[in-house]
Amino acid sequence: MLNGDIKELLLKDFSKKLKEVRASKKMTQMDLAVESDLSLSFISKLEQGISNISLLQLYSIAAALDIEVIEILPSLPKRNNSSL
Repeated sequence: MLNGDIKELLLKDFSKKLKEVRASKKMTQMDLAVESDLSLSFISKLEQGISNISLLQLYSIAAALDIEVIEILPSLPKRNNSSL
């Protein structure tokens, strides 16, 4: 199970990657919302790291950005002796 700190870190890393990739594609949040068929509010919340994403939404965003999903997924921190 993931602890709260790890969850927060993953959301923060995902939001940063999403924003960077979107900006590199010269897309606005509105462009991404339209292309992915998701709401502008949801895209904004993702980029702020305050919303979680479903698998299908993730693939919709990746398709809209013309990237592989892995390009915006954060890496899980390495485990130490404590549980995640």
